[in-house]
Amino acid sequence: LEALEPIIGCFFANELVDAFPVSWVARTEGHLKEVYLTRKKSDFKEELGPLDGTEVAHYVARYAHETDEGCRVEVNLAGVDWMRAVAEKLRRGFTLTIDYGHLAPQLYRIGQPRGTLLAFRRHRATEDVYAEPGRCDLTAQVNFSALIDAGTEVGLELTGFTTQEKFLMGLGEQDQFERVLAPEGTEALKLEARLQLKRLLNPEDMGEVFKVLIQHRGVNEPNLAGLKYASPVEVPAPGRAWKRAGPSSA
Repeated sequence: LEALEPIIGCFFANELVDAFPVSWVARTEGHLKEVYLTRKKSDFKEELGPLDGTEVAHYVARYAHETDEGCRVEVNLAGVDWMRAVAEKLRRGFTLTIDYGHLAPQLYRIGQPRGTLLAFRRHRATEDVYAEPGRCDLTAQVNFSALIDAGTEVGLELTGFTTQEKFLMGLGEQDQFERVLAPEGTEALKLEARLQLKRLLNPEDMGEVFKVLIQHRGVNEPNLAGLKYASPVEVPAPGRAWKRAGPSSA
């Protein structure tokens, strides 16, 4: 990004931000502590210590200040820095960020003692993120509230935020997905296309888990088909916290 000249166009990121490194913060005995790692022989051990800098503290205060005793939250400062860097390179156009996660009130809801940090290997998930270092994909769900704020700080406007299901339904409304569901080729290929679309849309699968965030600069009141079914987002004023939602119904 540093070498890129400012552009007129679109930055598109799909499953990028969830892969950035995160800080892990826990509330213990009424205080926020950061989780640090030490290594003894071949094993990793966790140690709690003071927060690593004011940025981590400000992040928790804005998005996860109601964290319950014994619970952990992820702080993705790398994602915030990335969004700022992208925004500074966008002269006019859009950013389109697709990933799994939530706005802060849903992400840092009641009843998540270990947060959302997971390790994946061979399409299987585990909470033991230290088991096979270098052989697992470590991910944490994205705090889209932080990306909205980071973009706003450097001149991006919020275009809309929605689920992947609603986004694709808005895009496909005009032709009922004809271009996707009727590809050239055999009946087997057509069936495969239908199954892939169903998985993308299914609210019990990728349709609800994945979210779509669109931001813009230099475009006057954009009206995008994919945001037709999006609900408005209430962004608190600078200095005020995003309020936490209640327990998940899942």
